Amino acid sequence: MRLPPLVRDLQISYTALSLVTPESNRFRVMLEGHDSDWQDVGTRREVFYNDLPPGPYRFRVIASNNSGVWNEAGAFLDLSIAPAYYQTTWFRSASVAVVLVVFVAGYRFRVRQIARDFNVRLG
Repeated sequence: MRLPPLVRDLQISYTALSLVTPESNRFRVMLEGHDSDWQDVGTRREVFYNDLPPGPYRFRVIASNNSGVWNEAGAFLDLSIAPAYYQTTWFRSASVAVVLVVFVAGYRFRVRQIARDFNVRLG
């Protein structure tokens, strides 16, 4: 799933099938690329992420049944957030190049100005 640039709030809902006591299902979630470890969210069936940077992610969820047995395979959803134009490598490179050009141009202008003042004092 490809998401547009500047996604500020991401909500993912999930569930697990239990015909005995669905309210006793427990969940653990992890957003690979963001979370460093599993998050135990208890019986909650949705998770929220805010201000994710652009890039690829894999949302993983595992559940336990009413007996406390965890399904280690779980389920996953691959998603990626596209970068805004100012978050791309080419834009950052172009910005650095523009700053360098302005710096060099300012330096050369100042050197010419100093040389002109020096020549006026000599002459």
